[in-house]
Amino acid sequence: MSSASPPSSSVSGRPVCCFRSRISFGVINLSGRGSYNGQLWFDELRAIDVFKDNGHAERVIVDGRLSNLVTYNLSWNGRDANFMSVGDTRGNGTATNAFAVSMGLDLHRFFEATGIILPVGFNFSQNTARPRYSAGDDIVRGGADLIRSETFTDSRSWNASYSRVWDERANPLLRLTIGGITAGYATSSLHSHNPSGAEQSSSQSGTVNWNIAPRTMFALPLPLTRAKL
Repeated sequence: MSSASPPSSSVSGRPVCCFRSRISFGVINLSGRGSYNGQLWFDELRAIDVFKDNGHAERVIVDGRLSNLVTYNLSWNGRDANFMSVGDTRGNGTATNAFAVSMGLDLHRFFEATGIILPVGFNFSQNTARPRYSAGDDIVRGGADLIRSETFTDSRSWNASYSRVWDERANPLLRLTIGGITAGYATSSLHSHNPSGAEQSSSQSGTVNWNIAPRTMFALPLPLTRAKL
């Protein structure tokens, strides 16, 4: 608000400032000299050129299954800095976007007769937050400042597992050796940055287990009964 005289205009009705969602006050130093100490008094308030910022949000969810081979899920949730949910009086000042994709592929469907179970999964997520303004102050970011204030996270991962269902008529030697093997593998990567730093990481893990139940192959019949020990 400058020190210029208020415009000569009339005010009709009895406006109430309590119904205003936002009112900002300030002083602009047009002289170019140093700062001043003093007090700012307000007598009559006139609301002109009121900002009517529109807010918007997007939500998309898609999931399904392709035969018995592929499962998929896709979600996107976004909102801008001015969007208000039910019960809010103003936007939170930050535009956010959250995108995620997950897929599962049952490779063992191509060789079901072998009894092998080999599912493969993939997950991807990306989150972005750009603060347009900070609630409670008069800082509004734009251009390069808006990009530098961004918080970004990107992650993706792969996983696969192996197991086998053995038929009762299979070779007992195989069932007691390679038949007890199960395995899994997973890899993931993460990339993120924010106004104070950046991070990049990756990880890999693998497991191999061996578990058998020989008691099913060495059952002893009990005399005079059909039971087995």
